[in-house]
Amino acid sequence: MIFAILLITTACAHLLHRIANFSVTERVANWLSGKLCWNPIIRFLTESYMFIAVSSFINLTEFTFGDSGSRASSISTVVGMLIITFLPFIVFYYTHKKFKKLRNKKVQSRFGSMYEGLDLTKGREVILARLFFFVRRI
Repeated sequence: MIFAILLITTACAHLLHRIANFSVTERVANWLSGKLCWNPIIRFLTESYMFIAVSSFINLTEFTFGDSGSRASSISTVVGMLIITFLPFIVFYYTHKKFKKLRNKKVQSRFGSMYEGLDLTKGREVILARLFFFVRRI
């Protein structure tokens, strides 16, 4: 909940800066977006990937849109299936496309959890390890 509130605060700070052009809101928005936006989300999805997959596969047995509880469960199943299907390929695509910039401190602070623990000096082939990580979790 706190993370969601901070993301909303960041979006409001960016909006307020565009409307009123306050320098304080620009600094706050840039600082918050640099700290929040991607690394914690990527880390959460990577760490909970197996649990999302298991929950989605279990919910497939009761995939109905009858009452509000079933509807919420079915929608979360669809979202979970999208995450477990596309997350490995998004991570692979990004790390492959931006391989030369992955050692940059700014990139590491925002996207470092995608390739954390990989020895980037061994070449592009090491990013396949993250793809195999997701496949192994399934």
